Amino acid sequence: MSDPDRKAWIEDACETLRAVATLIDTGQCDFDIVPVIHTHNLYLIASHLYYIRGISIFSDATYDRLCKWLLDHYDEVYYFIWWPEILFDKEALQAGTGYDIDYPEQILLICDYFQEHKLY
Repeated sequence: MSDPDRKAWIEDACETLRAVATLIDTGQCDFDIVPVIHTHNLYLIASHLYYIRGISIFSDATYDRLCKWLLDHYDEVYYFIWWPEILFDKEALQAGTGYDIDYPEQILLICDYFQEHKLY
């Protein structure tokens, strides 16, 4: 992927995920109508921003609901993600945390963009 293509991909991903996070956090939609891959990405992004960078993209209550939703839909989400054994831990979801995750490069790039453009 060329640098301009990568930048466009990151911008699009960030804007989409930020919009979804806002809609969920304000109660305008729920996780059941969000594509499964977005729910997992939101979990990774929210976890990294909160635990590593001290930034919240939505409320603690919304994060807890997200963890519960992912746990309740574990088999479905597990099927859709890459390297689920690395990125998707039932015990972490049960505890409502995403602290100990080895974040993939794509998630780190999105988090960089979120922080740089203050999308929180």
